[in-house]
Amino acid sequence: MYRMVVVDDDAEFCMRIREITAAFFARQRKDIVITSYIRARDLLWDLEDNRLYNIYCLDIKMPDMTGLELARHIRLKDGDGCIIFLTSYKEYSLEGYQYNAWRYILKGSEQEKLPAALTAAAKTIESVRQSRKYYVIEKYHTPTRICLDDIYYFQVEKKYTVFYTLKGVFRERRPLKEVMSVLREHGFFPLDKSCAVSLRNVSQIDGDEVVLINNERLPISVSHRTEIKKALADYWRRQC
Repeated sequence: MYRMVVVDDDAEFCMRIREITAAFFARQRKDIVITSYIRARDLLWDLEDNRLYNIYCLDIKMPDMTGLELARHIRLKDGDGCIIFLTSYKEYSLEGYQYNAWRYILKGSEQEKLPAALTAAAKTIESVRQSRKYYVIEKYHTPTRICLDDIYYFQVEKKYTVFYTLKGVFRERRPLKEVMSVLREHGFFPLDKSCAVSLRNVSQIDGDEVVLINNERLPISVSHRTEIKKALADYWRRQC
């Protein structure tokens, strides 16, 4: 199952993209749920509620917000979704790529270009799904899976290790040291004795704080500052 959203202030164009996309996935015998909005802020509300999509088709020039601004908000919440810009304004194409846009398609060529973009997006989505790893919390004998990519950080709070994630907050009655022994090899690093962060979700180090992709800031203890700078640099190099 795939989830896609189309955001364009032209309702007729939204319908055209929906029809092309539905026909494409029907030929592929794959299920897709398509949502469309004529106002960018409607998608912002979805993002606020952690309702994410696999594919985002965005017009660039809209009355309430540009597609580029909207893409920036998407990337704060969703690092994996495929962004496709559909617009009449060719001059924005290079600027769009700073948000890791998947494709840039000029309006008028969507019948020809969109299916190829959807083919590539579907392959990427499946690759991401297959590569995902999870951490399992058991509470009252009921297991809960947390995608490691969704975890921003976790910290000790009283008798619990609390996970702050893209999908919400989760608690586990397990010592942070034990959790860290499991997750260190997956790109997590301690900021001090009571908190560890996902290097994947760090955007920068600013003085004595790490800044996460959701703009949250976490303090780094003096004893960990040199180590985390090196760990983050090494992690980024491996991603190149």
